[in-house]
Amino acid sequence: MWPTTGTYFLRGHMMTNEGKEYWTSSFPIKVIGSAGYTLSLEEPIATVADAGTKVGFVVKVDGPESESMHLGAHYWTTPPEDPTTGLASGASACDHLMSAKLPGLFEFTCQWEKPGTYYLHGHMRDTTGKDHWAPRVEVVVKAHYSLALGGPVSVKVQPGESITFGLTMSGGPPDQSSHIGAHYWTTETKDPTADFGSAAGACGHTSGSVPNAYQITCKWSAAGTYYLFGHMRTGDGTNFWSEPVTAVVGSAYTLSYEQTPEETTSVNMPIYLIIRIDGAEGQSGHMGAHYWKSSTPDPTRERASLPPEKLPGVVLEVAHHLLHVVVDRLVHDEGADGPVALLDVLNDRLRIRRGRVRARRELRDVLDRLL
Repeated sequence: MWPTTGTYFLRGHMMTNEGKEYWTSSFPIKVIGSAGYTLSLEEPIATVADAGTKVGFVVKVDGPESESMHLGAHYWTTPPEDPTTGLASGASACDHLMSAKLPGLFEFTCQWEKPGTYYLHGHMRDTTGKDHWAPRVEVVVKAHYSLALGGPVSVKVQPGESITFGLTMSGGPPDQSSHIGAHYWTTETKDPTADFGSAAGACGHTSGSVPNAYQITCKWSAAGTYYLFGHMRTGDGTNFWSEPVTAVVGSAYTLSYEQTPEETTSVNMPIYLIIRIDGAEGQSGHMGAHYWKSSTPDPTRERASLPPEKLPGVVLEVAHHLLHVVVDRLVHDEGADGPVALLDVLNDRLRIRRGRVRARRELRDVLDRLL
């Protein structure tokens, strides 16, 4: 009988009455068995998991050196009184190894397709056929779906124009939904479920099986910027959302400095402005820049203009000398206390080159018209 598993070297032995000993040659014997194994989850599996998503964990086996031809984990929908006898009654299997050297740490994954509560035991069967189990872990599996709206993260349309998005889903479990579509807001939101009551409107909706792929059509009647989220609601009322898509509708535009102007300048010193206009494609007969003595002016009171040109994406560039002359002339005529247009080149022709708009005529032409 061997005290524990391991490799032993056996020799036959005989001693005479006179006390003389005789030995056979050494013979190695590897002893395997079920002595003293303990299983545990060294890195416990998450107690909450998403359906259709693999979850990793580590089974630790402590005990003597040996081998196992069956190492992994099993789970049940009801907790078994004895996992060994319960193997034949409703047990399902996670990953397994069909050959492993003991002891050690062993990585596995498990995946549940349906929501519910599952009872998981790490498992090892030794070479004598004896089963060893880790303590039970309870895992709650919830439905989970990932949604995505196909296409660019920003779109530009006109009021009344329909646009169709592809709404794709992944995850599980397979189910039916009576609410599949999209909703939009006029301000950004980080939690569409919490802000559902403030949504500005909804796109087309449908029903069907999930996960799946659908075509969702949207249309806005008013110009503006909208933040659109794909949406699916399961039968138990759980909401799932895509990442947002920004929709710029109609004549909503954003103006910004392509290059930040210098904060300090001197009298009679020219400045250089590049203004970028983003938004839906359209026409404008009025582009330019203004300045006020007040830090909070009403920017709709005074405007300067350039001839109509295609928008958006056009960058307006005003050369140093042109801007300096126009400002100098207007300050002289209007006075320094009122709102003054920085730019007023009337019907001067424009030339578009490499995404920028430049004044085509020379300084003399502008001066002739202004004087």
